[in-house]
Amino acid sequence: MRLHLIPPDKLAAAWRFIEPFARQIAGGHHDQASRRSAEDIATGITEGRELAWAVLDEAGSACALVLGGIVQFPRMKLLRIHSCVGVGRKAWLPLLAEIEAFAKAQGCEQVEVICRKGWARELPDYRLTHVVMVRAV
Repeated sequence: MRLHLIPPDKLAAAWRFIEPFARQIAGGHHDQASRRSAEDIATGITEGRELAWAVLDEAGSACALVLGGIVQFPRMKLLRIHSCVGVGRKAWLPLLAEIEAFAKAQGCEQVEVICRKGWARELPDYRLTHVVMVRAV
């Protein structure tokens, strides 16, 4: 398994491989489905507002997509991972260390993962600090 950060100017070449994952992210869970489309995700990547990593298996086929971005606060910078979908998670989850190294190289002090509650079992080195609640208005 290997992790590949997709440069904004290379998204067109990678899109056919990651589009099914982007569509899955855009489909979302419950209230999130209407927030954005796969095309909105592509625009965010090409405009540099969103970071995208493809997880590739030994044959070079995409098996997961991780989306996030760098957030600058007044006193710290962090990398926020907000979406992750794929197959064979146990095999590629250790690649998260490479995203953490990328974050450190970018001057980030933390990596924050926004995920479903069940991911807490998969990420024992992370602290559960908040719960996000959503209500339509």
